Amino acid sequence: MNIKETGELIAQNWPFLIATIIVVSPIIWGLASLYYSGRIETLREQSNLLKEQRDFLERKVRAIETIKIEDPTKSYDQYSHIQEIESLSYPPISNPQKLSKNEIRKLANFYELTKSWKSNPHLKMKDGDIAYWFEQGLSENEIKLEFESRRIVLERADKSNQVIDTQGDLSYLAQKIQAEIVKKNNR
Repeated sequence: MNIKETGELIAQNWPFLIATIIVVSPIIWGLASLYYSGRIETLREQSNLLKEQRDFLERKVRAIETIKIEDPTKSYDQYSHIQEIESLSYPPISNPQKLSKNEIRKLANFYELTKSWKSNPHLKMKDGDIAYWFEQGLSENEIKLEFESRRIVLERADKSNQVIDTQGDLSYLAQKIQAEIVKKNNR
């Protein structure tokens, strides 16, 4: 069939073609939106997760200040030593495959898990929790994933005034976030 024959066929059957397009278009649109709605929702969740991570890091960077420590030998309004607040900078890790208790504590401080959360102060990480994570023998990347996901869950709970009853519930919610983080990192 050449172009001339195709043109004649369209000219003869144009009302039928228009009717077919009008009937088939909504069906195709419905199928496409059904197919892509899950993907769009996944992308929205990943976008929200990235925004939360960015906001956390921006807040950390903006919060880095210097505090002035007064030297008693100088006059009251002069300062001799300036020190950076330790908990705001990412802690150095000596062996990324096996963290010490102190390194885990510093990471927990960095991810703000040792602070009292407004809606969930009972989920503040304590010495027993630090010991638990030390005993797990996780690598730095695994601990970062665990702590970051818990921080995101606690931050979301604070924003929505949601109470999380136990550490187990926190762990369950964090696993959902971890799946999204891993999915995002594998793309």
